[in-house]
Amino acid sequence: MAQLAPLKLEVTGEREFVEASKAREFVALWTEQLTAHRQEVQAILGDTTTEGDLGNVVLCDRIRLSDKSFSDEAADIIAAFLKEPFMGGRSIASGILYAELDDIIAGRMTEMGLHVLQTICDAFADAKLVDVNLSDNAIGQQGIGACKTVLSKPSLERLALCNNGLSEATME
Repeated sequence: MAQLAPLKLEVTGEREFVEASKAREFVALWTEQLTAHRQEVQAILGDTTTEGDLGNVVLCDRIRLSDKSFSDEAADIIAAFLKEPFMGGRSIASGILYAELDDIIAGRMTEMGLHVLQTICDAFADAKLVDVNLSDNAIGQQGIGACKTVLSKPSLERLALCNNGLSEATME
């Protein structure tokens, strides 16, 4: 029986500040992609597939939010989308294994940047992340606490924290 690989959700376009309206556009695009993918999975599984069976299928295992700078409201919108059950099934975040979260707070004031990092990272509370890239966020010591949901994952096999202003003391 043929099987479809899970999707990779990503933000598209040039480097930019992402406000709430653009975040809604990303969520609408992802919803379309996930809905179409779910229908393809259902077609492969056949008529005997129940909604419960479909609810357990991992539709997406990767996300790339890199190279965008998110506002508080944009981060809230994306995090809510990731945490909510999708079409009566599991949350999208629960299936994510690979998260590219590098360079997502460029140009933001420290307080907003920390809030954005915490909001996005907290969305992955139910994920079994194995690979996370948090590079180029200039998070420093304060950012470690904001990212603790992701950093404390026992499933984590690879973590990238390049160019984040972290000292040896911060990493102890």
